[in-house]
Amino acid sequence: MLFDLLIPWVIAAAAITWLVIMWQNRPPEPQALPPPPVVVDRPYAPAEIIVSVIDIGILFVNGDGIVLMHNPAASELLNLQRDGVGRTLISLIRDHQFDEFVRDVAIRCESDEMLLPMRNPARTLRVNARPIIQPDYDVIVILLV
Repeated sequence: MLFDLLIPWVIAAAAITWLVIMWQNRPPEPQALPPPPVVVDRPYAPAEIIVSVIDIGILFVNGDGIVLMHNPAASELLNLQRDGVGRTLISLIRDHQFDEFVRDVAIRCESDEMLLPMRNPARTLRVNARPIIQPDYDVIVILLV
């Protein structure tokens, strides 16, 4: 009779011992994944900060002559409007030779330089154009004024 009373207690102790051993031998929890990298909308987004503080006038123009970005110095030197981004270069500067110059640099993918006459005949600006070929083979021309 005493033996019949101990059987459930022995089974319970064995079950608890088995659970403790299994709990101690469980696999480690997976480590948390690192956060995903930050995605930048535009390839030239970090350049906006640098370009905005430089005294040299800088314009980013695509192969179709559309202004992608310009800094305050370029706005002042070329009398550009603040909303010039997204507009064609010819509509902002109104100089066909300058527009052809930028398109030619984009087509040839070679750096070039020109003198841009201003409305004041005594004043001209030296413009350096440097093409940048993007991974998708788009060409962006950087104009240094």
